[in-house]
This record gives sequence, C-alpha cells and structure tokens, in this order.
Amino acid sequence: MRRCLGEEGSRGVEGSFIRVTQGWWAANGAYDDRAALVLPAPAEQDRARQHGSEQKDAGENAGEHERRCLSSKTALAARAFLCKLRRVTLHGRIPMATLMSAKRREFLNREGMRLVADEVGPEDGPVVLFLHGGGQTRSSWGKAIEQLGRAGYRAITVDHRGHGESDWSPGGSYENTCYVNDLSDILHELPAGAALVGASLGGLSALLAVASGTDNGARALVLVDVVPRLDPEGSREIFNFMTSNPNGFGSLEEAADSVSAYLPHRPRPKDTSGLKRNLRQREDGRFYWHWDPQMIRKEAPDWEKITHTLEEAARKVRIPTLLIRGARSRLVTPEAARALLHLIPQAEFVDIADAHHMVAGDANDAFAAPLLDFLGRSMPA
Repeated sequence: MRRCLGEEGSRGVEGSFIRVTQGWWAANGAYDDRAALVLPAPAEQDRARQHGSEQKDAGENAGEHERRCLSSKTALAARAFLCKLRRVTLHGRIPMATLMSAKRREFLNREGMRLVADEVGPEDGPVVLFLHGGGQTRSSWGKAIEQLGRAGYRAITVDHRGHGESDWSPGGSYENTCYVNDLSDILHELPAGAALVGASLGGLSALLAVASGTDNGARALVLVDVVPRLDPEGSREIFNFMTSNPNGFGSLEEAADSVSAYLPHRPRPKDTSGLKRNLRQREDGRFYWHWDPQMIRKEAPDWEKITHTLEEAARKVRIPTLLIRGARSRLVTPEAARALLHLIPQAEFVDIADAHHMVAGDANDAFAAPLLDFLGRSMPA
C-alpha cells in the first residue's frame, strides 16, 4: 500500500497512479472525502480494471474488494473527466485536431542579451509563462503549450540564458540571481499577473522571483518536480549527464545513445533528427549540447545553504501554488514534497505515475490535465 501525501493519515491504493489533492476532484463529483483520490496513469487504467475483476473472482470479501477496486473506479472517473476537460478547453472554437502555430519572439534582458521564446494562444488571454529545466529548451513542454492556447491562455515558453537559441552570457554569469533577473525582465514586458510554470531550474527561478516580489504580480505558481530540499544523489546524476561528453558527439546516433543510457525508461527514437533541436553542430563537424558549458559549476554546491535559501523563499509565497511531481523522480522525494506543503500551506500536489524528473516529456497529457484544472480555478481564461 502506498500512501498519499495530502492530508496526514490519508490512504492510497495499490498500483501506479497520480495522487490528487482535494480541490482537483471536488468539482467533478469524484472526490472521496476519506482520502485524496488517485488517478491511474493511462497505461495502468486497463490493468487496474482487470485487477479488480480478478480479485472479485478470487472471492475476496466485499470490503476488501471495494478497497482494491478503488483504482478501477477512479480510472473510469478519470476518463470521464478528461473527456469533459477536452470539451471545456475547446470553448466551441477550435477543433482538437488543429495544430496551433507558435509565434517566435525575443525578449531583451537588462544586460542586452536575447532571450528567445515561442508564444501560442490569444494575445488578450491570461499569460502563462513556462520556464524549462537546466539543459532543456523551450520545446521541452510538448503539446501542453498547444492545449493551453486552445483553452484561451497566452502560453509563452522561453529559452533560459545559455540555452537553446538564447544568448550565452559573455562573462559566464549563471548564478540563480541571473535567472531571476531575466525572469523579472521578461515579466515586465508582459501584462501583470502571469502564471509561472517552472521545471527544475525554471521552478527555482520562479519561486525566488515570487518570494522577492520581482514577479510583476504573478497570480499563480506551478513547480514541476522541484522543491527546496532536492535529493543530492539525483542532482549528481543530472550533473554527471550534463558533463559526460565535453568533446561532443560524432553523430546524432551517438547523442541518441547517450540520452538512452541516461533515460532508459524512454523508448529510443527511430528517427534521431529531432535531437537537432538540442544540439549545435560546430565547425569541427561534431555535435554539442545546446547549452553553454560555463553554466555548469565545477565546484560542489553548498546544498544546506541552497536549501535554506529556497525554504525561506517558499515561506513567503502567498499565491495559489501547485506542485507536480514525477512519481519516479530521483530528485524530489515524497518526504521533500510533503515538506513543501508545510512551507506553502495553500499548495496543492499532484503525483504523476510513471513520470520521472522530466515530467512534461514523460507524461505530457497527464501533466497538462491537472495544470489546466489548476489554472482554470486560479486564473480562468
């Protein structure tokens, strides 16, 4: 039996699932006041129903059978809700099959550096700014950006300094304060009251900006697999991957092999051309990751100091907050997620089954659904 992390003493159910806080289901007639309900991941839903059937055939008593079938009932409720969500997000205007074209734009920070972004959705819609993790690019959010655009939000995803198409810092300045300043500069070019959705590095930058009051009146904060107390071992794994090929790759196939070794849970792509978005081919003909090598510190970080700074920042957050965690994350432990809920009492929490640290890439639809629900309650389009 796995335990939910919402209220003390709440119960979970067996299997792989998304754990959901009270508000997520309350409006959809599927909330059980005995516990925080759980949403099985898509791959688990059929297994959950079959599991319930097998247990019934085995002649379990009614009470035990009801407990074990909870995941099956929740799976059906989840499917009904997701169908409802798809209808709601259309607003009768845009067919779901229509692909939204992103508009490229550039921001200038206070140092004169270009920060490149993509934007979808109506210009007068509530702004939702997406901030990727270290070593990623603005394309890492997948179809979630399109889904928000269809729902009436002005969704903007930006490359951090030293990443993707954005400028590298001439002086190699990649301290946390630099990312926070960049975020503040971007927000002050946009209408006040944006929602900030940040993964890993992007989430830490958003958290610090909100706490320092440099967020131009942000109305909501979404932290994607990042909390103040990060697991040092998980952080070392990320560091080791980012520093493992300083001499680049001779081909896209070599780069794909490196990614597959780091992310063995993801199928290796048959077509490796998509990796070009994350690589730069230099004059020597070799492929290098898109990020500036200077952004990776060589010395070991002071984890206690970093944790203290982030915990103090979390205590200052007063706006609606959502933590979305990958249930298989090596960076955010269940205990660290619970600690964040104590630091930010109004925070909600969703645990996505079968997702690792790169939540949006591992389970994009499962990531987008609770995000849309949270935004719909915090800042409706």
